[in-house]
Amino acid sequence: MSLSAPRVLRLLAILTLSAIVTLTMQTWVGSTTIYSQELQPRRERLHELILHNAPPSSGEWMLLGANSTNIRIGSIYLAEAIHRVLGVTVSRAYWIIDTVALFIALPLLFRFCQRYASRDRALVAMLYFAAILPLTYVLHYFHPWDRIMLVLWIVMIGLVQDDRPWLLAAVLVASMLVKFDALFLPGLYFLVHARRETLIPVTLRTALLFAATFGSYLALRAILPGGSQVADMPFQVSTNIKEIGDYNIGYPPVLGLALPVFLSAVGWRSATRFARTCVVFAVGLLGIYFLNSNFAELRAMMPVLLLLVPASLAGLSVLMPTAHADAPAAQPLAR
Repeated sequence: MSLSAPRVLRLLAILTLSAIVTLTMQTWVGSTTIYSQELQPRRERLHELILHNAPPSSGEWMLLGANSTNIRIGSIYLAEAIHRVLGVTVSRAYWIIDTVALFIALPLLFRFCQRYASRDRALVAMLYFAAILPLTYVLHYFHPWDRIMLVLWIVMIGLVQDDRPWLLAAVLVASMLVKFDALFLPGLYFLVHARRETLIPVTLRTALLFAATFGSYLALRAILPGGSQVADMPFQVSTNIKEIGDYNIGYPPVLGLALPVFLSAVGWRSATRFARTCVVFAVGLLGIYFLNSNFAELRAMMPVLLLLVPASLAGLSVLMPTAHADAPAAQPLAR
C-alpha cells in the first residue's frame, strides 16, 4: 500500500526531529560527558577488561564502578567488531552504536506511544523524552548498553502486549547479552495475560520465558565467571537516601519520573488493564533499582519510564481531552 503525501511528510518530520535530538545529545551533551576526551582512557580500559573478562586485580570491578558489567558483552563485542572492521577508535565505535540506537529509538518511541494515544499526544511524549535525555548522560563514564536496551525494551513491551511469546523469548535472549535488566520481564507477561480460563497455557509460556532469561543469565555467569561481588544492600540504600538530599531539587529520578508518575495517577481510572499492570510492574522495578543500584542514575531506569507510558498517556488524555467536532470554532481577532 502506497503512502499518502501527508503520511510521508509526517514520517519525514519525525525522522528529522529524531536526527536533530540525536545529534544534539550526542554532539553537545555527550562531548562533555560520556564521550569526553578526558574520559577516553578510562572507557577504553574498561572496554578491554570486559572484552577479555580479565581485571588485573581482585575487586577491581567494584572499584571501577563496573560490578556485574563483565557479562554485558553485547555492545562490547559489537564495538570491538566496528573498531576492527572500520578502523575507528573504540570510543568512536561506541559513539556510532549509541547514535544509531538513539536515532532508531525516538521514532520507535513515537510509534509505541501511538498504541495508546493520538499522534499529537504521542509527539508530546516523544518531546518529553527528548527533554530529559541529558539526564541519562551523567553520573557515570561508561554505559554503552543503555541506548541499545532502550530500543529492546520498547520492542519487548510491545511484544508482551501483542502476546507474541516466542518472538519475545528471542528478543529477551538478545537483551540478556546486552544487559540483564529484563531478567524479570516474563513476570509482566504473566500479569498481563493470566486469566482464569488461560491460566495454565500462560503459566507454561511464562515459565519458558523465565527459562530464556535465567538460562541466559546463568550461562553468561558460567562462561564469564567473576565480576559480580555481592552488593552491600544497606550501604547502597543509605547512599541512595543520602543522594536525595545531596542533589536536592536536581535529583535526576524526580526530574525524569515525577511527571509520568503524576499523569499515571491521574489516568489510573481510565487506563486499560495493560497500562495499570505496567505501572505495578514499574513500581516493582523501582524497588529493585533502589535496593541494588545507584538510584540517581536515571539512565538505568528508562525501562520504568517506558512502562509508565501507557498510563501516562491516559492521564494526559484526561487533562487534555480532544475537542469535540461540534465545539465552536475560534473567532478571528478583531482588526
